Amino acid sequence: MPRHYRRKKKLFFYKIRQDTVFTILAILLFAGAALVTLSFFQSGSLLSTVNNLVLRYFGWGAIFLPLTLIATSFIFIRIKTPFNRPHVTLGILLVYFCLLGLGQSGQVGSYIWTTFSMSVSDIGAFVLLAGLFFIGLVVLFNT
Repeated sequence: MPRHYRRKKKLFFYKIRQDTVFTILAILLFAGAALVTLSFFQSGSLLSTVNNLVLRYFGWGAIFLPLTLIATSFIFIRIKTPFNRPHVTLGILLVYFCLLGLGQSGQVGSYIWTTFSMSVSDIGAFVLLAGLFFIGLVVLFNT
């Protein structure tokens, strides 16, 4: 008795290459950085909404959010620059989130500070976040 094999039906007929997905993600991060930057200087219903959300979640750290988004997008681009190395992105993200936590800036910074301070007390949270900040600087500059 012969076996009958069924073919799996594909949901998508077109397969997107991995480089294309990375490029799309990098463009979206660049566009997000541009949108956040424009929301600081322009007025409009969409831009004021973006500005309010960014300020609520990141507080004074919102100033550095576009730089962080651009640095993160460089890792997805295949162009050879000193900024698209993984240690640069990791260092910038670590420094950024430690600064948010140390300054308790916005909801994200308050959450980071509360999480650390409930685990190891306020002084311990300060020492831990300051240590992670300096580790982020070392990773960023690869020294």
